[in-house]
Amino acid sequence: GARNMIRKSFNADWFLYKNDRNNNPHPLGPVILPHDAMLSEERSPDGGTGHAGGYFPGGIYIYEKTFELPEDARGKTILLEFEGVYPRSKVHINGQLAGGWPSGYTRFYVEADPYLSFNMPNHIRVVVDNSDVPNSRWYSGSGIYRHVNLLIGNRTHIRPNGVRITTRSVGEPAE
Repeated sequence: GARNMIRKSFNADWFLYKNDRNNNPHPLGPVILPHDAMLSEERSPDGGTGHAGGYFPGGIYIYEKTFELPEDARGKTILLEFEGVYPRSKVHINGQLAGGWPSGYTRFYVEADPYLSFNMPNHIRVVVDNSDVPNSRWYSGSGIYRHVNLLIGNRTHIRPNGVRITTRSVGEPAE
């Protein structure tokens, strides 16, 4: 029968790059999520984000991770849960665009199982585009600034945050 999805932390073992002006990626090093890529930047008076954003520049940041899944995960529903990526993210799994999200402030899910391999390395690449600055009235940060989780469940399952209860009408109280 259907049962809850198993949620595993997916925060460890990421590697960060930043694109230069010619869109070539330059390695910044290994990171553990949550991570604010903007904090690795040099601040300057013409830093793009202005005084409200701490005079940081914007940019395009690329997070990459390689991981393996066991054979017993084949045939399951596998989701990546991103609790917050600022902003305009695109998620690639094994070279294919699997999803993403325009907003930097909301949780989103990427259905990963159609793109995954089992008993061999999988590669995930998250491109975060914060190059159009200023874009916030306050310091926003950049990158995967909240947790990422791997959710594995049966094909028949209740989607995360999928159950809602609504009061359609309220009558007179019973006496």
